Amino acid sequence: MALTDQQLNDIRDEVYLGPIHNNIPVERNDPFWTWFQENAEVFFVNPAYNIHETDENMHSGNCFGNSQSNSVRSHKDYAEGFVTAGYELIFHGFNINENNQVEDITVQNNLANFTDNYNNLPDEYYGIIIPQEYLNENLPEDIGDNFFNKDALIFEYYNSL
Repeated sequence: MALTDQQLNDIRDEVYLGPIHNNIPVERNDPFWTWFQENAEVFFVNPAYNIHETDENMHSGNCFGNSQSNSVRSHKDYAEGFVTAGYELIFHGFNINENNQVEDITVQNNLANFTDNYNNLPDEYYGIIIPQEYLNENLPEDIGDNFFNKDALIFEYYNSL
């Protein structure tokens, strides 16, 4: 289901009024936003997904690489977009399971970072699933083991369409 005008406006307001605008290489009126509104989905956290600290080596601030790697290793869909945590909007990469629910390994492995910085865990996810074929063509072969400092793919994916 497409995002409502209000959802899109709220996201854009947060992007361009907050600090994350430095990570967004498009202007407020760029056609990217129309595409995002028409194609993004609202995802919910899998209630059965046990959020707890794990011993996986997933680092906060590396959500794109963490989730890209997890997509390759676990065959879960990979999505990019925005999440809300408390009153903050975060540009974020995350995974989607077979029931179309979020499984966020970056949050799972960095609970204290999210609760300390945002006073909450992410609870609303707005994103685009990037097709596995695109990942296979555009990620390095060793992404499963080498996932540090990977960039977001959503803008490159959009430009490839």
